[in-house]
Amino acid sequence: MLRSHLFRKLRKDIQRQATGSVQDNINLQTLERLKFKIPKVDEQKKIAAFLNNFDKKITLNRQINQTLEQMAQALFKSWFVDFDPVIDNALDAGNPIPETLAERAARRQTARASDDFQPLPDDVRLLFPNEFEESELGWIPKGWGVKELKKLVDISSSKRIFSKEYQDEGIPFYRGKEISELSKGRRVQSDIFISEDRFKEFQDKYGVPKEGDILITSVGTIGNTYLVEKSDRFYFKDGNLTWIKAYHDLFIPHYFIEWFKSSHGKEVIESIKIGTTQQAITINSLNSIKILQANSSVHELFEEYVRSIFLKVRLNNTESNNLEDIRDTLLPKLISGQLRLDSPEIEKAKSLLDGE
Repeated sequence: MLRSHLFRKLRKDIQRQATGSVQDNINLQTLERLKFKIPKVDEQKKIAAFLNNFDKKITLNRQINQTLEQMAQALFKSWFVDFDPVIDNALDAGNPIPETLAERAARRQTARASDDFQPLPDDVRLLFPNEFEESELGWIPKGWGVKELKKLVDISSSKRIFSKEYQDEGIPFYRGKEISELSKGRRVQSDIFISEDRFKEFQDKYGVPKEGDILITSVGTIGNTYLVEKSDRFYFKDGNLTWIKAYHDLFIPHYFIEWFKSSHGKEVIESIKIGTTQQAITINSLNSIKILQANSSVHELFEEYVRSIFLKVRLNNTESNNLEDIRDTLLPKLISGQLRLDSPEIEKAKSLLDGE
């Protein structure tokens, strides 16, 4: 009923009263001392039903985003792993299919024969070759290449920030945990900052993360990736995160993001981990990763498709974050009786839930 919402309201109060130098703790006596007003049972039910609408909408947005992200990964796999358009072209041209790709070709022929098969538009298929050739990564579409990651982008980390430079306000300073949260579409509240002057110094001398750059968690939790947005303004901890920037030939951030998310990308990252107590990946090991590179027309079209998917995901995340803010603002007012469910402020919130 209203219980989960009440504990959400009390969470910050509980955290303020938690004790412990290494890890916060809360004891039973502290919980027993907590006091709060609650409305009558009938009103509780109505409040809970209203607030649950926010949770349902947030859950729906997450489900939609999961589907969108699966679509982006499916397109990546189809074009750059299974080579579906190239197999289609080879079959139609009567060109030989390499033995190692024969099983894929057979599955593709079966799919093409089904009533619900939707072929790529002719202008898209023409961007792909109709033959394969051998490479360091096995058989790949003819004319495509294999390059070390360092040939495609610059890989580095940040300049060191010492703990004595930390501030209570200013430019957010992110570590691995914040980037991991951002990679999941969650909003983060930084508890460490650096001064505006220090940030501008780094910006002028060395650069700071900008739109299209990618940050990778590189110690402990490894391989979470975050694509920097235009509105982002932050700096980050050296060693915790690795920075992909300065695309050499092609600006293809979404291709790299999907590569890191793919099964092959995860296997490669797993293979370059070092350390036993605390695992990590190094800039040198990332530099030497071998990456498939298609022709520019294919990459540009992929970026166009996936960019639109990412935009929808970001819009849904923004809406969910706003709904969380509204829900958490209304919650204490409703519980305390400061607001009633028939007030104009609540009606306005209902219209937001209805998308008006």
